[in-house]
Amino acid sequence: MKSQNLWHRRSARIEKALWVIIVLYTILLPSFLIVYRAIFNAFGETAVGNVPLILVLILGIGYMIAVLRIHGTLKRLLYLVPCALIIYLIMALEENPNKHIHIPEYVLMAWLLFAVISIGYHGKGALYLVFTCASLLGVVDEIEQGIHPSRFYGWSDMLVNASSSLIGILTILGLVHKTKGSWDWTESLKKFKKLIYMNLLGLASATLMCISLFRVQADGKFWGTYPVWLWYVNL
Repeated sequence: MKSQNLWHRRSARIEKALWVIIVLYTILLPSFLIVYRAIFNAFGETAVGNVPLILVLILGIGYMIAVLRIHGTLKRLLYLVPCALIIYLIMALEENPNKHIHIPEYVLMAWLLFAVISIGYHGKGALYLVFTCASLLGVVDEIEQGIHPSRFYGWSDMLVNASSSLIGILTILGLVHKTKGSWDWTESLKKFKKLIYMNLLGLASATLMCISLFRVQADGKFWGTYPVWLWYVNL
């Protein structure tokens, strides 16, 4: 009994620590542009454009090693085939190489979310939750950039973020052991009705922000287009 209670306490501490890391990671995502610009100024456009590909290759190699160590079979590496296709399409359709950094960013986001969500919830149903959360955080990331008058906002970045989150889900499927389809985690939502209502309110606010930011993008100016009252709500 004591060992079980100790395990629960440790799991709770790990879960809280992971959520803190995810929150900080989400807040810092828009600031990664500063690092990108520093690399650009130091090494030039070609070097900074290769950074996302290098990170993807490093993550891919690390992933292959992990799969082989856990499962000892090459079969699980087949999940990398659709991942490679998605990465190819993103890099082919998105001309700006600076946008490709979103691929490793949101693969890592999906991994972090799975690490924390899988502590309390099991089954394939939890993977849908991970994908939804990662994709929505990708929307939040773009909104954070959009409400800054000197930053760029676009729906294509949201699509790249969601696609990269899907890569994260596919790689998780190749890494973890087979799980039964389960939506048991939905029962726990009944305990958080107030939190759900707050999230729905935030979703409504985010929708208004997206609509306003599209107007900003069309008009080419922030002040005078973006509602001042909504900007204060953002603060």
